Amino acid sequence: MIRHLLICILLVCATPAQSEEITLWDKAVDIGFFRPTGFLATLLGAGAFAAMSPMAAVATVFPPHDSISAFAETLVIKPAEFTFTRPVGAPVVRWLAVPPAR
Repeated sequence: MIRHLLICILLVCATPAQSEEITLWDKAVDIGFFRPTGFLATLLGAGAFAAMSPMAAVATVFPPHDSISAFAETLVIKPAEFTFTRPVGAPVVRWLAVPPAR
């Protein structure tokens, strides 16, 4: 069952190299699957960040002193950017491979 789900996700994510235009199918899959998944990842990451931030604060005592910002970046900011700032229908594989410029 999981193998079939992974194969379906990979087939949906696979885009032909010559096709650069965003189709209606790309937008539908993005709005129906990837946006809700990203929103769920943002919520779970925010909860994990809130639960584990005291431990990250203790880790900030030691160099390089940026554990809380790195922790927040990984658990909250990246999933939120994936969900809310990525253009609708944008290729997910390219978005995950190249982080957005700030």
